[in-house]
Amino acid sequence: MVNLDKEVMKKPIPSLYSCCLNNIITNNYDIHHHESLDSLPDHIVCDIYYKMYLKNSFYWLSYELSEYNVISKVLRVKHTRSQFLKMFGDLKDFDPELDKFVVKQFEEAISNSKPDDYCVIENGLRIGAFFSELGWYPIAHEILNMTEKYCLTLERNVHILKKLLYLYHRRLFVESSYSLFTHAENTFQLANKVIQELEDLQTLPNLCGLYAIFAHLFVMRSEYNEAYKWAHKSITLLKSSMPTRMIIDVLRISSRACVFKRKFAHAALLIEQALCLAERKFKHDKNPILADILMDYGFYLLNTDRFEDSVKLYRKAVDIRLSMFGAKSLKVAFVKEDLAYAMYVHEYSSGDFTEAIKVITESIDVLTDLVPKNHLALASTHRVKALILEEMAIDMRHQANQETRDKFFITAETLHKEALDVSLEFFGKINVHTAKHYGNLGRLYQSMNRYEQAEKMHLQAIQIKEHLLGADDYEVGLSLGHLASLYNFHMRRYRDAEKLYLRSIDISLKLFGETYSCLEYDYRGLIKVYTELEDIVKLERFTDVIKDWKDRRKDMVVPKIPTTELSVQTIIQKFTAQC
Repeated sequence: MVNLDKEVMKKPIPSLYSCCLNNIITNNYDIHHHESLDSLPDHIVCDIYYKMYLKNSFYWLSYELSEYNVISKVLRVKHTRSQFLKMFGDLKDFDPELDKFVVKQFEEAISNSKPDDYCVIENGLRIGAFFSELGWYPIAHEILNMTEKYCLTLERNVHILKKLLYLYHRRLFVESSYSLFTHAENTFQLANKVIQELEDLQTLPNLCGLYAIFAHLFVMRSEYNEAYKWAHKSITLLKSSMPTRMIIDVLRISSRACVFKRKFAHAALLIEQALCLAERKFKHDKNPILADILMDYGFYLLNTDRFEDSVKLYRKAVDIRLSMFGAKSLKVAFVKEDLAYAMYVHEYSSGDFTEAIKVITESIDVLTDLVPKNHLALASTHRVKALILEEMAIDMRHQANQETRDKFFITAETLHKEALDVSLEFFGKINVHTAKHYGNLGRLYQSMNRYEQAEKMHLQAIQIKEHLLGADDYEVGLSLGHLASLYNFHMRRYRDAEKLYLRSIDISLKLFGETYSCLEYDYRGLIKVYTELEDIVKLERFTDVIKDWKDRRKDMVVPKIPTTELSVQTIIQKFTAQC
């Protein structure tokens, strides 16, 4: 008996508060309907619902959280944000109509609202932003559109103009993330109109966060000069007094814009500081903000020749998003696409694409259920799968299974063509995104021994990229190298290949330095060219060059991620000093 008492005493004693919450939930919750909870503080109501979630009371939770008054109440409590993101993700699996009920409830709230009901506006902005964080972009878009419509019925004073500006900020993120570019262009113009109105009234707020979203829009549209312009403006407007979340978002979004402009020192500064700030502010590793940073950091590493580290960060981002949103989420599908592509690049030399093809297939399966067939996000995953299938087919060259190899090639061609068609529909021909698809088809046709078609695709890609990005851009160098390979290995046009290889090498050296991994392909290409041309002097020269390149690669020191957090003012000073 004594031993039993000791065992009981070892167990933690629940607090009175916890006992009260459990009592509400376990003793006929239907008696304590949410009308009975209205008098309670918001944070206690949140705790009650979270307790219900932990006890798997999904039926009542789904009923409660589809109510406009309830969701408005719980979203006012900021410190429970991550809990409710996870909760809503799981509830959506239990009740697929949950989000639609919320939209219907909000629509009724607007219809029944009194004139100048600013609470409706606040709640619309709050619910729209929350659904956006969940990746429920179509529903978030619908909520924000209804909120805008209500705002436009009111007097266009300073207060309403500022609410509209914040609304356009949130909606522009949704539209650019979900590839609603026609809508996004309209929102961009509306936001600039409101900016002008507020400027005329001399009441313009700090536009740092909005300018970062402008940069995000132009990154998604592959208009990198515009993206960098807005990122630069955003960084210079940063203030230490701003919310931590906004500072982090500005830093990471601007970092991505810098990567596309090949301003790697800028990008490193911004993304490293975003990570330092997040690790201090959000100590646990299951925060969606940290996943966003890891994705942007992984993107930076992928573009600076650190493929293995990039894959590691993408894996962590996948784990966080899976734990927050569940497997059937747009946000998980997006990060899995990024992970699959990073794996494809990392395993390019090994030829083992088993995991990469599995991950990209998982991404495609989710997107197929959640987006239209002609959606840009789905086309993007098809592109990645096509790239992987092509490499898998190439690796079958010496195997007997010719039928499987041909099947992979044909599937890859179909996927690439579908992706190109969608890109043409969204962006038109003169766009970097479209140019990349021409280049991908060029590489595929080269692998399929369709050399004239391959040359045509590569020339289209080079022409578009040079027109948009200039002659010395990384993307141009990439396409030059691919066309050089076609001329060298398949069309016996060695002098043409030589010129292209030298241009590609020059671009790589300027952007990445002498240890850049992809220089190997161009150096080896030139060695073959000079072997075929029997140019002994140049052959010996580039044999020495590639030997020197290998030695430098062995001596490379991988930089460590800095742990020193800088002040906002220091970040701005360092950033502008590098410009």
